[in-house]
Amino acid sequence: LVDAQVTVNSTSLGDGSYTVNYSVEGPSPSTSTFTGQATLVFSGTSGTFTVLASQFPGPGEYEITVTSISFIGGACGATPAITG
Repeated sequence: LVDAQVTVNSTSLGDGSYTVNYSVEGPSPSTSTFTGQATLVFSGTSGTFTVLASQFPGPGEYEITVTSISFIGGACGATPAITG
């Protein structure tokens, strides 16, 4: 297994670092769910964060849902309505 590099695209987030909480579901057909937290580094209209391979129970396709994003060093927080 390898680390998953997750790309977030947005026109409403400013440049900077964000704490991202996420949940992961999969792989099909036997589904497991786990949650985690990572640092999203954002610039322009996109940014990335990493989900470590050690968090995945095995190979397969997974769905990662961002459950919240908070600007590091600020009190601003958001709950996005997107998955991917």
